[in-house]
Amino acid sequence: MNENSILLPDQFYKDLEVFHDTMKKNHDKLVSFDSTIFERFDSFNTVLSSTVNKNSEYFHNIYDALIPLKQMIEKRDKEVERLKEGYDSAVKQKIILKLFDLKERIEFYSDESNNNDSSVNITEEVVLSSKSILKVLEYLFKTEGVKNINFLPESLIDEVRSNEIELLPQNSVKTNDSNLVGKIIETIDEGYYLDGLEGNKYILKKAVVKYYIKEN
Repeated sequence: MNENSILLPDQFYKDLEVFHDTMKKNHDKLVSFDSTIFERFDSFNTVLSSTVNKNSEYFHNIYDALIPLKQMIEKRDKEVERLKEGYDSAVKQKIILKLFDLKERIEFYSDESNNNDSSVNITEEVVLSSKSILKVLEYLFKTEGVKNINFLPESLIDEVRSNEIELLPQNSVKTNDSNLVGKIIETIDEGYYLDGLEGNKYILKKAVVKYYIKEN
């Protein structure tokens, strides 16, 4: 059939029906194809989600299993650090205690009035040299974190830790005033301490105080 041909009505309707049937079959195929594609995508998503969930669960289980190990390592690291700090602190304390002993000896030679108690002639030059060394030691103590212990007048002795205070009998003052008994008059000689582990104090030297006692 060409463009110059004339179709009869019956033939036209038959051709139209064939065309319609062909279009319907093609449409049905497309719908079926779309449905198949969507089904396969849904199936893929289901498999993918399942795989992701399984992997997630797998790695989550591994992570949970590693938590105790991680905690144990952290605890061990802290313990090692604590032991290291304790060791370093103990070494520093020993050195500072020796320097305190040296300080007390040098202090004796920083006072010319001690000439009568010394086999060495404490000259002005010896005094000046001793005072210079004491300044160096005081600076060293300060940089190493050595702190002073002293008490305000009328502080209660019962509220002071026994390892921080030296109560010598010769520094006691008798009184009949019950409000003064057991109180500190003044700090005669400062004490010293270092901050230890876990907020503890390491006492290097007790503070010597003058204090009130009850008169018999």
